[in-house]
Amino acid sequence: MKLILIFALILSISLTWADIFTQEDSLLVEQALSKLQLSSQDLMFLKDWSDETYLKNQIITSSINNPYFFLDYASQLAGITQPDLFNEMAYKFLNNERIDLSYPDISDLSLKANIEVNELIDLIESYLTIKRFHFDQMFTNLDQSEKEILLAFSKTLFSDEEEESETIDISSQEFEEIIKKINWYIFYQPVVIEGKDYLQEKLTIISLFEFLHANIDKIMWQEENIIHQSPLGEIIIASIYDDQHIIDNAIAIIEPAGNDSYSFLDNNQANFFLFDASGNDRYISENSLFSANFGFSYAYDLMGDDYYSADKQAISAIFGFNEFIDFAGADVYRADSFAWSASAFGASLMIDKNGDDIYSTGQYGQAFASTWGFSFLLDEAGSDTYICGTNEFHAPLAPDDYRSMGQGMGFGMRPNFAGGIATLSDKSGNDRYLGGVYAQGVGYWYGLGILLDQEGNDFYNAVYYPQGSGIHLAGGLLYDKAGQDSYYSKHGPGQGAGHDFALGILIDGQGDDHYSIEGGNGLGLTNSVGIFLDKAGNDRYENGTNSNYGYGKAARSSASIGLFIDGGGKDFYPHASMQDSLEWEQGLMGIGIDLLGPEKMETNSSIVQLPASIDSLGPIEDIFAFAAEWQVGNVVNRVTRAREILVSRETESVEYIINHKMSTRDTKEYRAIKDFFENSSSSQSRLLDPMISQDSLANKNTIALVASLELEEFLPLIIDFYESDKYITSCISALAAFKDDQYIPLISKYYKSENEKVRFVIASALKTIDSHLARQEISKMQNDTSFLVRTLVLEYLKK
Repeated sequence: MKLILIFALILSISLTWADIFTQEDSLLVEQALSKLQLSSQDLMFLKDWSDETYLKNQIITSSINNPYFFLDYASQLAGITQPDLFNEMAYKFLNNERIDLSYPDISDLSLKANIEVNELIDLIESYLTIKRFHFDQMFTNLDQSEKEILLAFSKTLFSDEEEESETIDISSQEFEEIIKKINWYIFYQPVVIEGKDYLQEKLTIISLFEFLHANIDKIMWQEENIIHQSPLGEIIIASIYDDQHIIDNAIAIIEPAGNDSYSFLDNNQANFFLFDASGNDRYISENSLFSANFGFSYAYDLMGDDYYSADKQAISAIFGFNEFIDFAGADVYRADSFAWSASAFGASLMIDKNGDDIYSTGQYGQAFASTWGFSFLLDEAGSDTYICGTNEFHAPLAPDDYRSMGQGMGFGMRPNFAGGIATLSDKSGNDRYLGGVYAQGVGYWYGLGILLDQEGNDFYNAVYYPQGSGIHLAGGLLYDKAGQDSYYSKHGPGQGAGHDFALGILIDGQGDDHYSIEGGNGLGLTNSVGIFLDKAGNDRYENGTNSNYGYGKAARSSASIGLFIDGGGKDFYPHASMQDSLEWEQGLMGIGIDLLGPEKMETNSSIVQLPASIDSLGPIEDIFAFAAEWQVGNVVNRVTRAREILVSRETESVEYIINHKMSTRDTKEYRAIKDFFENSSSSQSRLLDPMISQDSLANKNTIALVASLELEEFLPLIIDFYESDKYITSCISALAAFKDDQYIPLISKYYKSENEKVRFVIASALKTIDSHLARQEISKMQNDTSFLVRTLVLEYLKK
C-alpha cells in the first residue's frame, strides 16, 4: 500500500509541472546529441569523483550524474504547495529513502465547544512537550558525547562563531557515522493528546496551526496578555489589542488581533511556536528570528503588511526543522545571513501566499541548503523582489562584487562534506532576482540549487556562476515557464552551464526573452554537461563571447557536452554563423540548434592589486597562508611574493610543510607546496617522510608531487603501493608522468575495471605517455561504455 501511495504522489506532482521537460523536449535533446554522434546515455557519465567527501545524498548524486533524473525530481519539487508535501519530500531526503509518512486521515479538526484560555494553554503545552520528546527521540542512538559534538557544531555553523567549529576534535568520517545514527523520521509523527477535561476523546494533531486556524472562533480571547510559565518556557496568549512583546524565554505566542510588535532578545527560537491572526506586525531581532537551531520552529502570520528583520539565521534550521507561512500582505524580509529558508542538517520551509514582497539577504539565503539540508521557499503570488548579496565581497576572484550564495543555492563544504537541496519556487508576478556571485539556481560541491518561476515578465541579474549552473560536482537548474524574461550576468559560467564534473540547466518555456552572459547558454567545462533550452519566442542573445550558445570544452584529455537549443521564433544572435534554422558546432562536443533559424569580447580587467608587501620575517605559517591564497583577482602579486619568501626561508618552510601540510585537502595549499618544492630542489629529499608515513592523504599528495617533479628515486615506492592495490589511480597517474614504456603493462592492468574512474585515469595515462605501445593499449578502450573514456580515446586516436 505504501508503494502505491508513493507512486500516486509522484505521478500527481509530475503531471502538475510535466512541462518543465516534456517528451518533445527530450526528443530535441536527443536530436542535438545525435549530431555529435552521442546519445542520452552519454549525458550520464560519472560526475561523482571525490572520495574524500562525506555525507553524500543519493538523490543529489543521482541528479548530478543523470539530467533526466534531476529534471524529474525538480518537477516533483515544483508540485510542493503545502507543508504536508514538503514534509514528505524532506523526510525522504533526510532518510535517503522513499517511504510514506502514513499520516492519519483527519477530516474534522474542530473542537466540540468553546474553550477557555487556560485550556488552550494546556493544549499548547501538551503539544510542544510531545513534539520536543519526538525531537529528542531522534538522537536515542547517540551517546552523550556524540550529542554534545552535534550541539557544539550546530552553534557554530553559519554564525559569528563559525571558526570555532575547527576546534571540534573529530574526523569527517567519524562525524558522518554520528549523523547516520539520527532517526529523522521520528520527528514527523503526529501528536496525540488525551486525558484532558476539555476533550471528549483523544485528539490527533499533525499541525497545531491547522488546529488553531480551524478553532479560532471557539477560543475565549482576553483583553490582556496571559503569561504561563511552563517547564519549556513561557506560553503567551496575547490580548485582542495592539501588543508589544519583548521575547526572551517564550516557547509559544498566540496573537488573536492587533498591529503587534515583537522584539526577540534570545538568540535561538528552538522549540518555538507563533500564531498571529491579523494586523500589520513587526518582528525584530538583533540576533536570530524563527531559527530552529537544534530544535524546531513554527511561525504563522495570517494577514497584514508585515516586517521581518534579523541579523543571522532567520527562518532557518540547523539540526532542526522550520516551518513558516505568511498568508497575506506586502511583506518585507531583511536579514544579514543564512535566512529566508536556509538549512543544514535539517529542513526549512518558508511560504508567502500573497502580496508584493521584498526579500533582502546579505548572503546564504532565499532558499539555501548546506550539508544534509533541505530548504524550500515558495512565493505563491505577487510581483516580488529578491535581493541577495549585499555585505561580503567575493575576493579574490571578484573583489569588487558581492557574494550571494542564494536564490536556490545548494552548497557543500569542500572538500569534507557534501551539500543539500535548495529550491526557490515563485508562482506568479513580474519578479526581480538581483544577485552577485553564485545566485539563481546554482549547485556547488554535491549540492542541488533550483529556481522555478511559473509566470510573469521576470528580470534576473547576477555576476558570476548564475542562473542554472553546476560548479564542482554539483547541479543547478533555472526553469522559467512563461513571460518576457531578461537574463543578465557579467560573467559565467551560467545560464545552463556545468564546470568540473557538474550539471547546469536553464529552460525557458515561452516568451520573448533577452540573454547576456560571458560564457554560458549551454556550456560544458572540465568534463561537465551544460544544457540550454528556450522553447519558444522571439529571443535576443546579446553576448558575443565565443564560448556561448552550445560549447563543449576539452579538459583532462576528454570532453564536455554543451547543448544550446532554441525551439522557435525569430531570434537575434551576435555571430553571423548563428541564425534562425541553422546548426553549429563549437569546441569539443558542443552544439547549437535553432529550429527556425567575431572576436572574443574584451572584459574589464582593471583589477586593482592589493599591496604585495608582506613581513618577510613573520611567522612561517602566516607566510604560507598568503602563499596558499587563490592566485586570481587582486591578490596575484601578494601570492607571488609570499611564495618567494617561503623559498628564501627554505629550512623553516620545509619543516612546516612536512610536519603540518602534507595531508592537506585544500588544492590552493597543494599548489603552494608544489611551487615550493619546484623552486627548492635541496628540500625534495624530505618528501620521503610523508611518502612512507601512516597518513594516507600525505601518501597520495606526495605521490602526485614527486610525479610532477619527476623524481625517479621515488618510483620503487610508487610501484610498491600500486602492487599492493593501494592508491591505484594516484599511482597510475604518477607512473604516466615519467613517460616510460616499461610502466605501460602496470598502467593497463585494470583497463577492464568496473570502476569508471580507474578506466578514465588509465586512458589519460596512456595518452600522456603517447608512444607506439601506449597507442596500441589505448585502442583497446575505444568502445568503452563511459562517455568520458570513449571520447578521450577516440579524440586521441583521431589526432
